[in-house]
Amino acid sequence: MMKSQRTLMPGEPGTKQALDKYGDRLLCVRYRIDPHKSLKYKTVELIEKEITYKRKSNRIPVNKKLNIRIYANELNLRRIVKEAGGRWNFQKQVWQLPYRDIKNLGLENRIVLEIQ
Repeated sequence: MMKSQRTLMPGEPGTKQALDKYGDRLLCVRYRIDPHKSLKYKTVELIEKEITYKRKSNRIPVNKKLNIRIYANELNLRRIVKEAGGRWNFQKQVWQLPYRDIKNLGLENRIVLEIQ
């Protein structure tokens, strides 16, 4: 198993040859050692391709706690949400649960977006 000894950024001493060879594509130079073979390796990390992307702005973080509506007569569903770590918010009269768990339980249609 090789261990990384040093990681150098472009322009630092020890990166001149790689910088001349790869130019702007160079991300870093690493020196790795293999103690079993008594060898030292010089590796480079390169940018192979640049792709533009748009981040989804409407993405909900999986750990964000959201409010869900469970009616008083849905005792079994309330027990399932409680077992998943859901907490009752008395002031808002809703259950609160992380989005990850809401999604895993298939309760996205019960999310309460705004509480008056």
